[in-house]
Amino acid sequence: MDEEERQVVKLKRPIEGPDGPIDQLSFRRGRLEDIKGVSVETVTAEGLMLVAARLCAVPTGILGKLDQDDAREVVVIAMRFLRACLGTGAEQ
Repeated sequence: MDEEERQVVKLKRPIEGPDGPIDQLSFRRGRLEDIKGVSVETVTAEGLMLVAARLCAVPTGILGKLDQDDAREVVVIAMRFLRACLGTGAEQ
């Protein structure tokens, strides 16, 4: 995968990961399998976290430690992906 297909979020408040501090998250381009098990009728915080975790390969338990300022950017990425999959508000 090309680097240009990844979106990097530099964290304002790094979180502690299993191998030390995490100061940025790198999101890959989404795939259909990333929404497996996620309700598409009613989007929940849990569903958004699961999608985001899959896209950046960070467990939800660690991703859940994000500060609200950093969480906002992560949620936007997950929402954009879900909208693109559902065809609602997706950029064509």
